[in-house]
Amino acid sequence: MKPETVHALMVAKNLFDYVTRNAVSESEHIASATLIVLQDAVELVLIACLSELGIDERRNVERMEFDQLLGELRANEINIPRIGTIKAMNKERV
Repeated sequence: MKPETVHALMVAKNLFDYVTRNAVSESEHIASATLIVLQDAVELVLIACLSELGIDERRNVERMEFDQLLGELRANEINIPRIGTIKAMNKERV
């Protein structure tokens, strides 16, 4: 696995750990912040996948919007489980 992929996945894991600790908060502000962190973690995983596949060498994935990242993975025949839920999370974040 590429070092940049491992790094991105480790950062995503730490973000997921934050989400896990704060997901049960009853504060709407903490819940909103947690949703933003969760979406960022998912986005990092998508970017890591594209990097590992070498797609980042052909396309500028850092400039892609969330839906474009998903589309690029699907165009490369990568199955994304619960893609509808992931898209809904992104829309809720916005």
